[in-house]
Amino acid sequence: MADFKAVSVQDVHAENLETAWPALVQAITNSEFIAVDLELSGIGNRKMLNAHSIDDRYKNLVSVVRSRAVIAVGLSCFRRLDPSSEDVNQRWLSQTFDISTLCSDNYTVEPGSVKFLIDHGFDFNKQYGKGLPYSRGNDQKKEAPVSIRSLIGTILSCGRPLIMHNALLDLAFLYGSFYADLPQCFDKFVADLSTIFAEGGVYDTKCLAEYHVRLRASYLPYIFRYSQRQNYKDSVAGRPHMSLLFLSPVLSTGIDYIKCKLRSVLLARRWVLAR
Repeated sequence: MADFKAVSVQDVHAENLETAWPALVQAITNSEFIAVDLELSGIGNRKMLNAHSIDDRYKNLVSVVRSRAVIAVGLSCFRRLDPSSEDVNQRWLSQTFDISTLCSDNYTVEPGSVKFLIDHGFDFNKQYGKGLPYSRGNDQKKEAPVSIRSLIGTILSCGRPLIMHNALLDLAFLYGSFYADLPQCFDKFVADLSTIFAEGGVYDTKCLAEYHVRLRASYLPYIFRYSQRQNYKDSVAGRPHMSLLFLSPVLSTGIDYIKCKLRSVLLARRWVLAR
């Protein structure tokens, strides 16, 4: 449906990972592109993360990754149902997973980040009680084959395009938390990313919003609502648009439905929106 009303999200944690594992791997390997978003225990000094010099920015980023932690991984896998169809309605199938993680190393938790996450419904009791354990840096042989590190490895090696928002930050955390110690040199980091994503590439929605689409704002909720409204306008006008369908949950428990219906006042103005 062009105006989808809710997104079904499968909760994944230490108590159900093995049961959910086949569906997770199948969703990744069957996808045409993958979206990943990380929740973090903090990001340090924002001013330093936006330093004018990329070398200074990366130096601070390395320090942040080594002192903060990934506390959840959001994963959405997308596959087009009828790629050969010339219908203006492009139907896509989606599966979304909310994966709780728990760093085994000491890490800093910033009060501002905690408040933001709690205000948006994050469950720290679940994260600390059921989060998938991991250790930062180079491959940890002690970790089980069915683990968050091996799942991230599946994502990195599948060759699918990776969609992120403000990608440099999340890429650094993915690399430093689940792949290897971050290189000291930014050029080496970029070279490694170029090798890892040589086939699929990385697409940053923040960069696309700012430099390609030229939106008035580039924070994620604004981009989502803008795109959702534009997609609905295109469907009303008979222009190419997408319909998003959701697979049935892979488990019978731990399902959240995130409401995201367009406001009724916008839907009532269908003829204005179609212009």
